[in-house]
Amino acid sequence: MTPEFHLFCCIALLKQHRSQFMHNSMKFDEILAVCIYLDSYLIVIQYINDLSGRIDLDQMFLDAEELVYQAQALGVAVCSTY
Repeated sequence: MTPEFHLFCCIALLKQHRSQFMHNSMKFDEILAVCIYLDSYLIVIQYINDLSGRIDLDQMFLDAEELVYQAQALGVAVCSTY
């Protein structure tokens, strides 16, 4: 589908669990900043790590695929070969 499909999977996972992040009073842009300010966002890292073995992969892949199609429909350059 696209060499960047793993990134769409990450976004799909964040979207699936956004209510939990919002419950913890985190804004989406703060969640994305986790790679820059790791010490301030350990709760996000811990939450994602705790999902290990409990992620609904079928749904995540379907959501990620839909995100790819949405990006393509918006004209975002998404490589179509994988």
